[in-house]
Amino acid sequence: MAINIDKMSIEIMRNLEIYLSNTQEDVKRAVEETSKETVQELRNTSPVRKGGKGGEYAKSWACKRDRNTRGKWYNSMIVYNKAPT
Repeated sequence: MAINIDKMSIEIMRNLEIYLSNTQEDVKRAVEETSKETVQELRNTSPVRKGGKGGEYAKSWACKRDRNTRGKWYNSMIVYNKAPT
């Protein structure tokens, strides 16, 4: 039985592209989940004024996608504290 090398290479490339796509989605989800967990931990551990009043600093933690990194290979998020703090 003869194997057509051209067809085999096309099939290998197709499977590698599927694997790459799945891996990229997994990494993207992991980065988003980690940044959300970081925001929640910062909110829970940020200082609050005595008496329990305030808490604006703790509440103002957020995350967003880093717009400075472009391309399908870059998955980064920024964890930051919103203004006015």
